[in-house]
Amino acid sequence: MIRIVIITISLLATMSCQNTSAESNSEKNVVQQSPLVSPDEFAKLSSEGNAVVLDVRSDREVAAGIIEGAVQLNFQDPQFTQKLQELDKSKVYLVYCASGGRSSRTQKAMFEMGFKEVYDLNGGIRAWSGAGKKVVKPD
Repeated sequence: MIRIVIITISLLATMSCQNTSAESNSEKNVVQQSPLVSPDEFAKLSSEGNAVVLDVRSDREVAAGIIEGAVQLNFQDPQFTQKLQELDKSKVYLVYCASGGRSSRTQKAMFEMGFKEVYDLNGGIRAWSGAGKKVVKPD
């Protein structure tokens, strides 16, 4: 009887670990789908014709300078989520903010909405500028 209990507990523990492993693998896949990219990688991806660069900073921040060709979608706008949902999910998106917090949350929200390819600029526009990349005044 004790052997049966021990075997049952062992099997339950093993199955419990397998579920945890499956969840970990699932989480790893999400990480693989949502990479942080360096300023150099971001620049390369943005030069490919099918990418949309999204600046999720505030109007005041954007007034100081923006990555050339970027489209602003203010993270603080009450309609932000609705505007995200209206974007074409089949396109490639490159997202950035000042240092990476808002763009990371934006990227996560976009994946939850069904977007397939969303890249986040690691360190935001600060890293971009720090790498000597060009920033322009918005039109």
